[in-house]
Amino acid sequence: HLSSQIVDNINKLELEESQGFWNQGSFLAVDTKLRSYRFQSEAGRESTGRFDSKTAYPVTHISFEAGYRVYMNRKTLKASGRAKARVVETITEIAPLENWTPKPHAVT
Repeated sequence: HLSSQIVDNINKLELEESQGFWNQGSFLAVDTKLRSYRFQSEAGRESTGRFDSKTAYPVTHISFEAGYRVYMNRKTLKASGRAKARVVETITEIAPLENWTPKPHAVT
């Protein structure tokens, strides 16, 4: 009886949340073999993650000078016994933006 309570308490400490959102910006790096990316939004926030294996837009056609509208799925995973949650971002849809001009960002 006590062991099941302990397991239930441990399971309560685990957390998995998922949210999806559209983002606009440009790619800073793309690895076609691992299907990973580094993306900078128009607001200047950088994110890293992977492309979904079912993404319709071919990863090999991405240009670093072009802007894109991407749908990102951000999962937050908190395992019991870990101090920090792990964030996993996946791009599931990509659409090139027409007439996009990159905003200059401060270089540090």
